[in-house]
Amino acid sequence: MKLSVVIPLYNKEKYIKRCVDSVIEQSYQDFEIIVIDDGSTDSSIDVLNGISDSRLNIVKKENGGVSSARNKGIDLSNSEYVCFLDADDYWRKNVLCEFVRLIDCYEECSAFVVSSTFNLDNCDHNREINDYVIDDYYEQLSKDNVIINSSSICIKKEIFSKIGKFPNDIHYGEDGYLWAKIYNSFKIAKSSYVGAIYDKQAVGRCADIYNPKLEHPLVIAFDKGERFSSEPEYESYINSLRFSFAKKWLLHGEKYKYKKTIERVKFNTLFKSLFYRLIIYIPTPVLKILYLKLRA
Repeated sequence: MKLSVVIPLYNKEKYIKRCVDSVIEQSYQDFEIIVIDDGSTDSSIDVLNGISDSRLNIVKKENGGVSSARNKGIDLSNSEYVCFLDADDYWRKNVLCEFVRLIDCYEECSAFVVSSTFNLDNCDHNREINDYVIDDYYEQLSKDNVIINSSSICIKKEIFSKIGKFPNDIHYGEDGYLWAKIYNSFKIAKSSYVGAIYDKQAVGRCADIYNPKLEHPLVIAFDKGERFSSEPEYESYINSLRFSFAKKWLLHGEKYKYKKTIERVKFNTLFKSLFYRLIIYIPTPVLKILYLKLRA
């Protein structure tokens, strides 16, 4: 079984070799690597040109965003299953092997996920590997547990013709939006094997970029009446997303946006409801100090 590995690339000269090498060094060797360069202006392409492997396909395109790059990779893929890996992340050596095992074991599933981590040193490498079909996606998300990320998933290519690919008109949370659509329509199998290493230190990660105009696409869809799930945990997750965005806006001095958002957040106690509505009157510099102390 051949697998396609799609890597969207934009200005990751410091990380792209580590990323591609982690695929080349996989224990499972039947794959193709499709790197879609989304108009990089650094030396990323020069680094890639120094890698000699016939399975590596480098495609250049004008800058159009990570979704357009991933979608281009999907279109060019030559296998039944497409795996995704961000250019600043990397894999442990048995990721593809684990994907193949999940595909063989869970014929009813259309997407397959390995676990991920920020710090490989904290992983218990002797822990028994378990796998299961995800049935509590939103419950886990509402607890801040990472179920799927853009470097830990393998998807059956045919489902993109049914639910669409990554949305080109969404520039934040576009991957989570697609995962929700997949979970709503298909079954997803997950392994506890920690195979994807997410590099929080990489420069230019979207999660680290603050933009007051951005809102999570699932919240926007929810407010427009588009529901991806009837599970009660789904609404709890939407609520937690609202709260998370409200905090960001407050810490960046966007008090009007905070006020409008916090009014729609449901709290489980009257005290919390009053507290988060009154906190808007605390000066922003003081709020930032309090926030840092609470996180320490």
